[in-house]
Parts: sequence; C-alpha cells; structure tokens
Amino acid sequence: MRCSPHKGVVVVFRDVTERERSERERTELERRLAQSQRLESVGQLAGGIAHDFNNLLAVILNYASFVREDLPAGDSIRGDVEEIERAAERAAALTRQLLVFSRRERIEPEVLDVNAVVADMEKLLRRTIGEDVELRTQLAEGLPMVKADRSQLDQVLLNLAVNARDAMPEGGTLKIETRADTGSGQAIDATGPSVSLAVTDTGLRDGRGCRCARL
Repeated sequence: MRCSPHKGVVVVFRDVTERERSERERTELERRLAQSQRLESVGQLAGGIAHDFNNLLAVILNYASFVREDLPAGDSIRGDVEEIERAAERAAALTRQLLVFSRRERIEPEVLDVNAVVADMEKLLRRTIGEDVELRTQLAEGLPMVKADRSQLDQVLLNLAVNARDAMPEGGTLKIETRADTGSGQAIDATGPSVSLAVTDTGLRDGRGCRCARL
C-alpha cells in the first residue's frame, strides 16, 4: 500500500533517563547542603553556649579550690567541696566535647595516653551510636605516649563513630583498637615508636569498613 505524501505519522523518542538521574542527584545535593547548613548553625549555637558555660565552670572550680585550701584536712566539709570540684571537672570535659563539635577549640598538641582518650570518649560514643550498635574496645597495654591535639583526636573518634552508625541502620558492631605500631620489631617512625588507632565497623561489605590512624 502506498502512502500519500500528505499523510503520515511521526514518532519521536527522547531518552530522559540521564536527565532524571541528574535531577535526582541535584535534589540530593541540595538536601545535603541544607542539612549541612543546619548542622553548622547548631554547631555554632552549641559552641557559643559551651564557651560561656566553660567560663562559668572555671569560676566554680576556682572558688571551690579556694574553699578547699582554707579547710583543714580532716574537715567533713572538705570532702563535699572536693565532690563539687570533681563534678565541675566532669562538666568541663563534656563542654570541651561540645566545643569540638563547633570546632572552636584551638589546636594545642599535648602528651596523651591514647587508651585514656578512648576510655574517656567511650560513654559519649555509646550514646552517639545508640543501642543497636555494639561498641567494643581492645586497648593494648604499655603503649608509648603520643603528642597530639586532644580535641582533634576526640573529633576523629566521634566522626568515625557517626559514620559507622549511619552505615549500620539495622545494627552491628563498632570496634576501637589500639596497638603499638611497629614493623619487624622496629618502630616505623625513625623519631620513635608510634601508636595505631583502628576503628572497624560491620556496616560495609566492600573492604572499606576499617579506618586506621597512626599517632
């Protein structure tokens, strides 16, 4: 059958797969940007409050120490004052963690016991990852002291814990391990022995579930 030159059907196909994919990616990027901006605002607010609260704690600690020094060693009130000091010091430690969130802490390297840092952060990390994620620690004995910024080390542990939690929405295990970092019986760093801090989670299946830092 012959078709008239004045009649016919034109069919046009347009592949919109790539455009739809680009739109989804753009929407996801916009969502992440908005979330990042909200988190930054929360961090700035928390940092401001923590900074002011830290100043108040310094006053409390100073006056408590003045009172303790004026009391005789056997005075019953002295023990109460020491409890006030210990509570204020714990509050100051929590405040420093808030300052780590807001990145308002100055970089101040100091000599640290990595095991002690992990132990101090353990309670906060457990609250952060939730009940569905099991936190295990394996801390080697007799590790050398390291020189690092405490706030940055706390931030590294916290970031890795949050990433692990997000990678395990149905639960899993987060393991923090410390060990002496040596090779063939000799320290890898020629300036002295170093310490490895390894954070492993069961949320990834492509071999990227372990993060290791050498201090």
